Amino acid sequence: MPTGIFIPADDSVELTLREFSSLPDYQTAVGGFIEAVDLVQPRFALSTLIMNEEGKLDGLPINKRATLLLWIHQPALRFRDEIVGDAILVGTANIRGGYSDVPPRLRSLLFDLTEFTIETVSETSDSTKRVQHLGSFSSWVNAYVVALDVATAMPSETQVCVVPE
Repeated sequence: MPTGIFIPADDSVELTLREFSSLPDYQTAVGGFIEAVDLVQPRFALSTLIMNEEGKLDGLPINKRATLLLWIHQPALRFRDEIVGDAILVGTANIRGGYSDVPPRLRSLLFDLTEFTIETVSETSDSTKRVQHLGSFSSWVNAYVVALDVATAMPSETQVCVVPE
C-alpha cells in the first residue's frame, strides 16, 4: 500500500498522509476519475500528482498548493495548467501498475521541516554546475511562491527548487 500526501484544495485544511490500496481509494480522495501528472525535477522529488480528471469541467476550486508543486517540479507545465480540487502526491508508477510511496525527502520537506531556502542550479559555459541558495523561509508554501518568481526570472535551463535550510 503506497503512502501518499493528500493535498486539500481548501488552504485552511492541513496536508495529511494516507495509504492508498486501490484505484477506488484514489478516486474517493479526489472525488472522481483520476488523472496523473509526473513531477520530474529535481531527482529527489520524482513523484506523481493525482487529481480529479473532470475537476475543471465540474468547476472545482484551484488547489494552490498542488499547483505550486506542479509548477516548480514540472517546468513544462508552468503557467500552462492548474490543479483543481483535492489532489494526492505519491511516488512514481511501479512495474505493477501502482504507485510507490511519496519520496522521503519530499515528504520530509512538506511535513517535518521548518526552515527552507531556494536552490538554483545552472551550468556555466565550461560545464561546471553553479549552485546558489536564496532566502530563508519558515513555510514551504511561502518558499514555493518565491521559488516560482525566481524560476520565472531565470533562464529555462536553470533548475529551481525548495530545499531544507
